Amino acid sequence: MLSMAHSQAYQEFLTLLEKLNDDFFSVEDEIDIKSLQKQFQTIKAFFQQQIVSLAAPQLDEAIATRWQSLQTELYREFRLLDTDILFLISSRQTETRSQRLKSVRDRLERIVGYSTAINSCLTTQ
Repeated sequence: MLSMAHSQAYQEFLTLLEKLNDDFFSVEDEIDIKSLQKQFQTIKAFFQQQIVSLAAPQLDEAIATRWQSLQTELYREFRLLDTDILFLISSRQTETRSQRLKSVRDRLERIVGYSTAINSCLTTQ
């Protein structure tokens, strides 16, 4: 069964991600991007302290395997998001910046999807 700590950590993480995702879809200029980078750094610290550090909860074997797989993909995508944001900030040309912004948005959507899948996987067991 999923502990209350697991449930709260994933739910808070998902809430932070959804806000960041919404904010990235309303970004208009370089100042907004710098602000979003700071917001991402806060989420990154939360991710490292609260999500990565979670041990595998006591789950049925099939669900535990799915949880571990989703957790691994979430971690991988999150690290790539960090890189995508750095590329976005360093981009200077308008076309490059819009391509990088699209990459960040796409990656955020995948991370939100993984987080949602983990929440539903753990709450339905």
